[in-house]
Amino acid sequence: MTSSALYDGTIVPLDSYVGFGFVMTTGKLWQGTPRFDAYIRNEDGTFEKITALFAEASQENGYFVSSDVIAKYKSGHICIKVYADSLEFAVGDDPIYDGNAIYTDGIYTLTYNVNYGLEDTLSDVKFGFDREMPTGTTARTFYVKDGVTIWSGDYRFYEAASEISVSSFTSMKDGSAFTSAIRSGATSEKFILVITLPNNSNSFEINEATEVKVTVKAYAYNAEVESYGEVAPKVKDSATAEDDETKFVLYPAVIRSVTVDEVNKTLTFVEDGTAVSEVVDRRHNGVYYMWKIEKVGGGYMDSDVRFDSFGNEVVRATDAVYYAATLNEKISFDGISGYRISLIEARNPMQPAQALELFRKVI
Repeated sequence: MTSSALYDGTIVPLDSYVGFGFVMTTGKLWQGTPRFDAYIRNEDGTFEKITALFAEASQENGYFVSSDVIAKYKSGHICIKVYADSLEFAVGDDPIYDGNAIYTDGIYTLTYNVNYGLEDTLSDVKFGFDREMPTGTTARTFYVKDGVTIWSGDYRFYEAASEISVSSFTSMKDGSAFTSAIRSGATSEKFILVITLPNNSNSFEINEATEVKVTVKAYAYNAEVESYGEVAPKVKDSATAEDDETKFVLYPAVIRSVTVDEVNKTLTFVEDGTAVSEVVDRRHNGVYYMWKIEKVGGGYMDSDVRFDSFGNEVVRATDAVYYAATLNEKISFDGISGYRISLIEARNPMQPAQALELFRKVI
């Protein structure tokens, strides 16, 4: 953009030759990226939303609309409405990751930032979904008050639900509730919500890419209207801001399972579904699939006990032996009796005790 569109970081009057730009400057305690809506106020007093016409400028939190776009409007005034909250989506369990697509057994992070004026009111922050989160979904929240993380909690969906409020979380430290007393006196807040969908599952029962919209019920506020030049826009004070929203796309998960051939006494590690290039599967990147064999009643596994049909042993514990699971490879369990065989998903193959179990069969 040219320097005339954003001159010294100040607002430029509406001009079809140079366009229009502005910069939103925030304080040190401000949380999140400021969001805004832009309108043309017509001569008859009506407003036409033009937010989508603005592009990011070189200055941080700066935006502009070009002169050729401005020239399409015969007359009017540009009004900018700046909100004090924002909602962000990230793939995986960290807000730093980009992307907007996950599998139905993925993990994603929602970050809601909100900033308060002296007369603004804190309310129970509620995340709403236009598609229910399935039973078995878990959530963690990390609460940042005035730039400092002071509380963390978790929550489990014991039934499918389309809304979750921060007041529903209990402390991961001592099980206590998240109360208004914890939030009292905040000038800015950040709620980092990590959603973990049921693993190895398509609980949404979708068979194609499906968009999900998330909204956050906005806080109560007192509007402050500033005029520029000789024209003061007629904006009414409002009890609540417009709810912020974000969207992401769900794809059917690739389901890992085992087929059992009782006649030939074989087990086969299989996958149902197809990975898509649109998804970076941060939940399953770097995991290992393994066979775990243990005695049915538990107990010590003698060092001379071997299961050669499963290949080379990866690691042996006092009560279990682990082997690598190869996709589509048939494994014979003929002659094995009194053992429990599981397919597990492990993050560390040398320490698989905390792995997730995907399949189990007693032989």
